[in-house]
Amino acid sequence: MMRRHAATVYLALYHCAWHTKRKKIRASLKNVSDWTGLDYRTVRECLKYLVWRRFIICRSPGTLRSSSAVPVWEIPATKFNMKKDGWVPVPSFIFTDYLPAHSACLLLPLLLYYQNMRKRNECFPSISTLRLMLGCWSERMVYDALKVLTDDWDLLGTGLPVPVAIARRPKVGVRNRCYSVRAVYYDYETMGDLPVLFLTKEFSSAFNIYGKSRNLAAYDVQW
Repeated sequence: MMRRHAATVYLALYHCAWHTKRKKIRASLKNVSDWTGLDYRTVRECLKYLVWRRFIICRSPGTLRSSSAVPVWEIPATKFNMKKDGWVPVPSFIFTDYLPAHSACLLLPLLLYYQNMRKRNECFPSISTLRLMLGCWSERMVYDALKVLTDDWDLLGTGLPVPVAIARRPKVGVRNRCYSVRAVYYDYETMGDLPVLFLTKEFSSAFNIYGKSRNLAAYDVQW
């Protein structure tokens, strides 16, 4: 998306609409501002852009200054067949807690997308690739965002676990950056052709999400 913050607004609406039967969400500027941590003016411009690009559809404009007659938004991409179409599992707290915390967290769903492609606990996209996928970001912004999500995260004082780990591993004769979203864990020790996805113990404890334990390191994911 070529407008900054538009992707953040879109993901917030997508997450809320996904949990509804008709894939529509009633949301005022204040609602979206609260969900994203963005100011009203930024949210308004992002919504205009998303409607123009047909990422979202405004089914009802609502009534100005009304607390009950708020706009109704439809997000077409939420309507898909999970058994036939490709999709990426993302924990809800990525949208509800991390996205409003800092704009750098927009990288988290993207890194999960790359991890999910190969069902791995790490991924190797280049800075240039991440920049292209994010649209209006520069390479410098990507580098700065990765620094925020790792070394500088605790300085923000959010109280949330550090979301990303970065390591360097050899790949095709060179040392490449390896990124891991620390919230999830693909377990290859379980039976079956595909690994089982878990929520790591640190994040399950932080967000009070508990399921049947498969091992000492991870718990079942709840989305």
